[in-house]
Amino acid sequence: MSVWREAVRAELSRFRARTGRDTVTRGELLRQSLDDLEARFPGSETPEQSLSRTLQELRDRDEIEFRGDGEYAITELAAPFERGTTYTRSRLHDAYGGMRQSGIAPSADYPFVFLFYGAAGEQYGYDDGFRGDTFVYTGEGQVGDMEMTHGNRVVRDHAEDGRRLYLFENADGGEVTFVGEYEYGDHFRQEMDDANGDRREAVRFELVPAGASGVPDDAPEFDDADLTDLYEHATGGETTGGPTTTRSTSYARSESVREFARAYADGVCEGCDEPAPFRDGDGEPYLEVHHLHRRADGGADDPGNVVALCPNCHRRRHHGADGDTFNEELKAYAEDRPY
Repeated sequence: MSVWREAVRAELSRFRARTGRDTVTRGELLRQSLDDLEARFPGSETPEQSLSRTLQELRDRDEIEFRGDGEYAITELAAPFERGTTYTRSRLHDAYGGMRQSGIAPSADYPFVFLFYGAAGEQYGYDDGFRGDTFVYTGEGQVGDMEMTHGNRVVRDHAEDGRRLYLFENADGGEVTFVGEYEYGDHFRQEMDDANGDRREAVRFELVPAGASGVPDDAPEFDDADLTDLYEHATGGETTGGPTTTRSTSYARSESVREFARAYADGVCEGCDEPAPFRDGDGEPYLEVHHLHRRADGGADDPGNVVALCPNCHRRRHHGADGDTFNEELKAYAEDRPY
């Protein structure tokens, strides 16, 4: 893979993130990136010539489109790394920034978030790997319960923040292999050992191949739907024009299951029968959806396997002395529901 293609893709991504624009001229790109390109490729032909040649290559690959008057539209920009290629991790950070020892390493200069995993993470209680097309990635935090802050929040909110997730597998000698570009699909919490061997609640991200996450554009809105419609959609009994990918189907269904669980609870916790303690930013009663049989253990993403709980009951299930007994009571309750 051309190192210049890698560099120019990265600079185009940086320009779009910095300006919020999807169009750029060659002159604008040079003003932003000339010093960095000269430092990265010392002794090579002039950066102006290399940039022009690389922009033409990206046009031929349909990643950018020439609009005339020296302006390019950034259309389907590929990842600046080639899948299966091994890189020196220090070189990645020299070029793009990011913490050199962290598993989650956001760049301050580019709209990139680097995710690293490997066998060495097992000593800290991490257990990362593929589940079908989905990559399950353990969040950051070596000791104690993981919180949705810092790097974990960056992963969850990367799309909203305009960042792209690049996943690498650690190899020997400080090298890493590019696995691919991924997107946040969902997350769940799971009890795991921490670095001290103590049980804790870990954040587990479900990452999906880029372009395959999110609810399809033609997925129905459920604001006014009744429970039967919600149930049919959550169990896959309703289709709406056909999704484009298998993973889109899975994620849309996951969202539908949560929607059904909250609608069925109707603002009342199914664990303690008390009203939700507060309303969320959309004005809806705040309840958390709990899987009775953990998805990590093969539990189904199905209306029959979820209940809507207030935060207190949800914490009771995962951290209470009677958590397992409480979960069995919730299972018995769920079996008696009409849905």
